[in-house]
Amino acid sequence: MPSGTVVTLTVSVSSASGAVTKGTVDFCDAAAKYCTDIHALGTAQLTSAGKAIMKFRPGIGSHSYKAVFAGTNASAGSSSSGSAIAVTGKYATTTSITLDGSPGNYILTANVAGVSNTPGTAAPTGSVSFLDTNNGNAVLGTAPVGSGTAGFDFFSSSTSTVKQEANAVAVADFNGDGIPDIAVSDSNSSQTLLAILLGKGDGTFTPVSTSPTVGLYPDSIAVADYNGDGIPDLAVTSVDDNLVTVLLGVGDGTFTSAPQLSTVSTPQSVATGDFNGDGVPRGSQRRFDLALPRSGRWHIYRGTREPCHRNEHDCGNDRRLQQ
Repeated sequence: MPSGTVVTLTVSVSSASGAVTKGTVDFCDAAAKYCTDIHALGTAQLTSAGKAIMKFRPGIGSHSYKAVFAGTNASAGSSSSGSAIAVTGKYATTTSITLDGSPGNYILTANVAGVSNTPGTAAPTGSVSFLDTNNGNAVLGTAPVGSGTAGFDFFSSSTSTVKQEANAVAVADFNGDGIPDIAVSDSNSSQTLLAILLGKGDGTFTPVSTSPTVGLYPDSIAVADYNGDGIPDLAVTSVDDNLVTVLLGVGDGTFTSAPQLSTVSTPQSVATGDFNGDGVPRGSQRRFDLALPRSGRWHIYRGTREPCHRNEHDCGNDRRLQQ
């Protein structure tokens, strides 16, 4: 397939009794011994259909990917065989020009930078043409590209402006196009917003016109699938309002608000995970777990379907949390 193509990996997990609907699946480089660091593509929550889906754009070269089901208290872990993908195309380059000298003795220098995600790939070769843009792009001359020097740099970078105090940031594919997007705190006024920036795949981003509203002074953002629909959702702390706002993803980069969770004083961090081994670390069917720090300890809020009790922190719309 050509480079830039969005690949969809779909995994089905089942047992002797049928589809497994709780738990998470890690998508990994099948050639690596461990699914960690650069060999881990991402993690997806199983849906009510027993499937986990991940979209991404692999780099040029030959790849093999596998899925690893983490397992739960009720279901043993398992892994798939590798699935091979060959991606073809040309490696991206950028060219810049500098001018030196004086009238009658100018020197033009072109710098060509190439980007590769495959070790051992040769530096860019070929020639550079210098054009007179004020004279119909007439060719002033050509020169061969010299030997390359390996290094590390950011390619095709951009700066997206937010209003003020960008304290927290999270990355996920919020509109399902296989390109990473960004959620970042955008203000800390009477109406506190999150800026949702949709990735274009070239290192630049487009802001969503509608920004979700959260509590004052958002200081931490967690990403998870809290309602089991396969779309990333957000949990955002509010230091000044002492609450966590849960935002359910629609799938197009916008969000709807779920009932807010009243928490301990000044919640500065939030984490989500499967803290009780029920296979719902990122939420499914209105069940999810959250952890927030307080006085040197972590307070755990466990998702449950049980009837609402006084010691639960949120009973609205059948989304209940217990400490």
